[in-house]
Amino acid sequence: MDLKSYDIYGIDCESLSIARAAVEALLDIIMIAHESGYRCGRYYRLNDVGQEHIVLQNNYDEYDDEWTEEKYVDYPFLLYINETLRSSEIANFLQDDKRIVLLKHQEL
Repeated sequence: MDLKSYDIYGIDCESLSIARAAVEALLDIIMIAHESGYRCGRYYRLNDVGQEHIVLQNNYDEYDDEWTEEKYVDYPFLLYINETLRSSEIANFLQDDKRIVLLKHQEL
């Protein structure tokens, strides 16, 4: 049985929309805008839990005045790649943009 990977990338750029454009271009995808207090307001997602899914969100929640990932405060935006069997492939695409850095990789 193949293990699924859960990766977190940090993105250091000017805005969430710029981060979205970069990720979409590198991965040749289109993420859909959503709104959630749990995800720090406006965020973008491709697919849902139970399959490979991608979430792009702010790292800082202005409403609650707290960081989503406190260990990574140098990155204003977080990209979660969840339940994927293509972690290495995705990493190869994302490494083409120096603003995007792999912060955490976990296999389950």
